Amino acid sequence: MKTYTLSPLDHLPAADYGQKAHRLALLAEWGYPICEGFAVPASWLQEFLHHNSLSEKQPDPNQILAGDFPDAMAQALRSAWQTLSTDGQELIVRSSARDEDAFDRSYAGVYE
Repeated sequence: MKTYTLSPLDHLPAADYGQKAHRLALLAEWGYPICEGFAVPASWLQEFLHHNSLSEKQPDPNQILAGDFPDAMAQALRSAWQTLSTDGQELIVRSSARDEDAFDRSYAGVYE
């Protein structure tokens, strides 16, 4: 069975996690306070799509919502949630596409 690991918010390469996560990691390296959290590698999307037999080109959002995670991936996500939310409260989730928030453009709503 494949093992899935979520990365703490430090030393995150933009190519694997997106610019937003990478910049959070840089802020942490430079000593700025950032929130606790984990980063999900971009590769998990392709694995989720493959697991649910969905197209990588333009997957149907309804099929994505109806899909399920591979067991080990779901366990890694549950474990991270339990680590961060010891009282069972909701967490904030931020997206960070690999080509989002580039140096030549950065604005909300550029990606679905």
